[in-house]
Formats: sequence, structure tokens, C-alpha cells
Amino acid sequence: MLIIYIIMINNNCYISTLTGIPTIKGNSITSINNSCGTRTPSYILKLKRNIFDRLLIPLINNDFNCLQENFFTLTLYEKKINKYKTLNLSNSAELSFYSNVLNIIRSALSNFTQTNKLIKKYEDDSNTVKFVFRLPMIQLKAEYEIYNLLFGKPEKGTKYDDSKIIMINKILKQSENIPSLGEIKEKLGV
Repeated sequence: MLIIYIIMINNNCYISTLTGIPTIKGNSITSINNSCGTRTPSYILKLKRNIFDRLLIPLINNDFNCLQENFFTLTLYEKKINKYKTLNLSNSAELSFYSNVLNIIRSALSNFTQTNKLIKKYEDDSNTVKFVFRLPMIQLKAEYEIYNLLFGKPEKGTKYDDSKIIMINKILKQSENIPSLGEIKEKLGV
């Protein structure tokens, strides 16, 4: 008598076969396809969860401080998405959707930042006419964005501290997942 256990978790079908090794959407010994549901790879699920937790939920909650802290992650998430697309590791339509979500977040944060700058410019009491031209926000490489958040922008005429940039870059490359600003602070001892 052949006993096959089928477990459904998150619309994924896990089948325990005679070998004792659980397989996903596998065939039984009778050659009958026992697949049920589709399987999203764990690295895609992790990427989606991080984008939701660090970017989308703060955007929905109008928590722009959190968005500004995680601004550097946008380019890192885009790199991961492009990597997965080029390796054909997953559904590229779904990855394109998340790439568009990142662009929306970048645009919303840029508009919020520019609006705040404009409000501050017009809050003074001078009676002069002002001309304002709106430009898109420039995003630096992730390590420079993190540097600016942790240590502030370098004064005019000075450069970034290369040793700190190298340390930040190492932390980003060593981590399997994209670390939060708090995790980077902890590793740098700031």
C-alpha cells in the first residue's frame, strides 16, 4: 500500500514520497501528477516581504521618516530584481511589478522631500518674489546614502571618509538580505 502525504502550506503542495524526501509538486510512484498550486521561490517571497515591511507599509502609513531611512534600499532591491530577471529565476512579470512599485515609492518620497523644502523656503517673512524650479531628486549609491544618514553630508570642499564607505559597502555585500539602517548602525558601532 502506497501512502503519500500531501500538505498544503501557502498554496504550495508538499508531497512526502517513498524516499522520505518531501518534494514540491512532485509526481507519485504511479506517475500521476499530484501537483497542486503554484510555488513562489523563497527568495522572491523574502524580497516581497522586505519591500512591504520597509517601504510599502511606511508609505501607506505616511511614515516618511522610515521611508527616508530606507531610501538606500531602493537601488539594492532593484539590483536584486534585475538579477532575478536576467537569471530567469522567477516570473518576470511579477518582478517587473515590484520594480514599478519601487519607482512609485521613489517618486512619492521625492515629491514629499521637495514639498517640504518648498514649504521651508516660503516660510520666511521677506517680501521678495521667488522663482522655484522643481528638479527630480538625485539618489546616490546605497553606501553614500547610508553615510549621509549616519554621519551627515560632508561639508563643501571635503570628501566622504573612504574608510567608512568601505566598511558600509562590506556590510552590504556580506549580508544575504539587505540590512536595515538599524542593523548597519549596530555593525558599525554608531
